[in-house]
Amino acid sequence: MPEPTGRQSHIDTALTNVSIGYTNARYIWREVFPIVPVKKQTDKFFTFGKAAFFRDETAVRAPGARAKLAEYTIATDNYVCLEKALAKLVTDEDIDNADAPLQPMITATKFVTDQIDKAVEKDVTDLVFSTGWSSSATPGILWDNLGSDPLGDIETGMNAVAKLIGTDPATLGRNAGKAA
Repeated sequence: MPEPTGRQSHIDTALTNVSIGYTNARYIWREVFPIVPVKKQTDKFFTFGKAAFFRDETAVRAPGARAKLAEYTIATDNYVCLEKALAKLVTDEDIDNADAPLQPMITATKFVTDQIDKAVEKDVTDLVFSTGWSSSATPGILWDNLGSDPLGDIETGMNAVAKLIGTDPATLGRNAGKAA
C-alpha cells in the first residue's frame, strides 16, 4: 500500500459553505398585529366608531343649498406593552473555540429571536381565535368529507369578514394569488 494514504494526508474539518438549521418563515403575527412604535409602556389611542363609516348618509343637494351633515364618534382605548425576554448563554470560550464558519453570537441571536417570535405567534393565535371566532363549517365535517361544502363555507366566511370591515375581503389567506 502506498504511503502516505489519502486518509493520512487529510484531516476532516467543517464545511464553510453549508450548514443545516431551521427557522419558521411562516410566522404571520406581524401581519395580523403590525408593530407600532410607542414611547411609553402604557398609554391611550383613539378609536373611531365603525357604524358611521358603514352608513351611507349622502343626499341630493339643491343648487345653493348646504350639504347634509354627517357625524362620527371618537373615543379612546388603552394599551400596555409587556416585555418578554429570553437569553442564550454564549461564553468567550464558545466564541474563541468555534470553528469557521460558526458564529456563536449570531446563531444564539437568531435562535432566541425565533423562540420569541414563536411565543408571540402563539399569543396572537390565542387572542385572535379565543373570542368571537367560530368556524362556518358544520362541526365535525371537514372539507374532505362527503357532506362538506367548502365553497359555501368560504362564502360564509367572506360575508362575515365583509360585514366586520365594511368591504369585500381582497384575498383568501396570506398567500392567495402568490406563486408558490
